[in-house]
Amino acid sequence: MVSIDDDSGKSPTTVRRALGIELRRLRTEAGMTGEQASRAVKFSESKLTKIERAQVAVSRDDLLKMIAAYGGVSDSERDRLLTMARQGNRKEWWEQRDIQLPLKLGSYLGLEATATSLRAYDATLVHGLLQTRDYARAVIRSGLPDILDHELEFLVETRMRRQKILDPEERQPPLEFWAIMDEAVLRRHIGGREAMHAQLERLIKAAEAPNVTLLVMPNDLGAHAGLDGSLSLLQFEHGARPVVYVEGQAGNLYLERDEDLRRCQQRMNHILANAPRPDQSLALIRAASEEMKP
Repeated sequence: MVSIDDDSGKSPTTVRRALGIELRRLRTEAGMTGEQASRAVKFSESKLTKIERAQVAVSRDDLLKMIAAYGGVSDSERDRLLTMARQGNRKEWWEQRDIQLPLKLGSYLGLEATATSLRAYDATLVHGLLQTRDYARAVIRSGLPDILDHELEFLVETRMRRQKILDPEERQPPLEFWAIMDEAVLRRHIGGREAMHAQLERLIKAAEAPNVTLLVMPNDLGAHAGLDGSLSLLQFEHGARPVVYVEGQAGNLYLERDEDLRRCQQRMNHILANAPRPDQSLALIRAASEEMKP
């Protein structure tokens, strides 16, 4: 059982994930499949799944329906679950703005903010948690050429604020982050030569942090397990299932089925096994930075 005795210091997403774990436990202990539970509570199985995975907050009325359907819940446990639902319905910092983020981006920020570790392979770009402001601005502008200036700056600022989860002065413990990228990422001129040189220097600085590991897949490595595209694997506190995040032209996908997790974890293990040591990777970044000096 996940214990939330005092939710006040926890983020809404953290509480939602803990509540989702509790609700999934109650459903399985009641011997109910998702389909059976959705019929009992009279809303869709898709909605029920999203509540269990903390992709949406649960209302008081829907929570009471679930508790009644599963049975065997004491008054004290019912009150605790209702408190968790109330805390989970608070807004995250990215939800307290006049400009709304795309729903799937908000969902990802919630996962990223509550993860204990993140292993990300990026084939084309520096990961958002390590981007400089100028690099981020150029990337966002290229993907959204019609974006208004104030919207662009909002997204850039959001990306910068995300990076606080790597800072031990902002979060304890900070996120354990493994960033793996192709060497081509280091040599792609994003935002111009000066901006790219600053970005590479940012990577060199980031590599000094004890919770950040940078790995670069060199061009002469040839074929490797990451060539199918970018992949992120998020791990959470004990009791919460890991999540695989895949971003591409077809949209953003969240994978949590056992077979998908096994496949993607195996893929990430192969990528890490083929990657050079951190010191060798840092040498590649330093060499690219020297070449990129304006």
